[in-house]
Amino acid sequence: MLSALMNGAMDILITWVLPGLSSLLLVLCLRDEQAGDRCRVCLDRNWIPLFVLSRVVYALILFVLFDFDSFSDSWAWKVHSQSILDGLMPGRDFENLYAPLFHYLLAAGRFITPGQHWVGTLLPFVIGDFLALLYGGRIGRGLLGERGGSWVRAWLLVTPLLWHQLVIRGQDESLFLGLLLPALYLAHRKRPVAVGLVLALGLVVTKVTFAPYALGLLLVLPDRRWRAAVAFLAPTALVYGLYAAAGGALLPAENLETHQVNFGAGISIADTLGRFLPGLPQGPLLVGYAAAMAIAAVGTPFLVRGGGVLCRGVIVLSVVHAASMLTMPYCVSPYVAQGVAFPLLLFAVLPRRDRARSIGLLLLIVLGFFVTLVWTKCRVFSVPLKPLSISFHLFVLWVAIRFGREEEK
Repeated sequence: MLSALMNGAMDILITWVLPGLSSLLLVLCLRDEQAGDRCRVCLDRNWIPLFVLSRVVYALILFVLFDFDSFSDSWAWKVHSQSILDGLMPGRDFENLYAPLFHYLLAAGRFITPGQHWVGTLLPFVIGDFLALLYGGRIGRGLLGERGGSWVRAWLLVTPLLWHQLVIRGQDESLFLGLLLPALYLAHRKRPVAVGLVLALGLVVTKVTFAPYALGLLLVLPDRRWRAAVAFLAPTALVYGLYAAAGGALLPAENLETHQVNFGAGISIADTLGRFLPGLPQGPLLVGYAAAMAIAAVGTPFLVRGGGVLCRGVIVLSVVHAASMLTMPYCVSPYVAQGVAFPLLLFAVLPRRDRARSIGLLLLIVLGFFVTLVWTKCRVFSVPLKPLSISFHLFVLWVAIRFGREEEK
């Protein structure tokens, strides 16, 4: 009886109370400038210990000290990392919807963890999250000054889209984001080879949907773009070539069938059509998604020519991310986290008097709160989440296009 009560209390704490408190803190930072400044200064001075407490200590308490069952995707990392340690190969011996080195990265985290506890599979995501905060703050500083950089980092530290998704759900989106932000920062520092190498790392350790983000960022580079392209393509081709030669399947048919069964459960326009038209052919929607990503990744860098690399990069990556969230079939809500920094930076660089800034940031808080609850215990939020996500990402597109035109002038 006592154990059941403790488990129930912990469920309420991790699925309602903590995401709610962190979202309220973000609202406070947004609405009350004086209180927000105090929060920002506190979080900026203590962001590293707070990061360790929220990402590392919190996970150890849940999964090692209290031995809670793994949530959501964590169970898959537990099983697949053990398969790697047993000598099996992803894509050949078990299904794999991720990049060739993804599961090896998780297995390495587990291997170096004392007792090879499965909680070590979260280590790559923790590292990605740390990189997101580190370089998100640096990019914010480059766009907004010292105060603005601290504000962006504090936001990324607190938003449940990152910490809650990482610890509670074992989501890999922080690794996705944590490689895009350093690549953008290196582009700003005029390091094209390093940009290409970081983007190549992203494509071989995350998933194939990283590609349009990488392409858009490569096209943002003002010069020596070919060096970045070679540094990106050479290691990517090598890894995928060796993976295929070893028998790894590049098209995981079994897992795609699983996704097709869940068609209509996501948050994109394509999934909304699938909800209302269950018999709708999915082939044209996949073609539409590919076309939208190509247009966003290739067209936006040439349409937005004004401003510096950081500003153009934020606009391009915001458009690519919004296009992905709007058109991807099987687009589940955690995917919002893989690009959450770019709408945040986009809205943050708008003038304070611009109403779109406040509306966008407030919508981002609400969207983040809903996302963290939908895939834990509170499925009732899945009904308003779909129109909320579509509206938010359409708003991101509108703001990015408007802001890009202003920058060009």
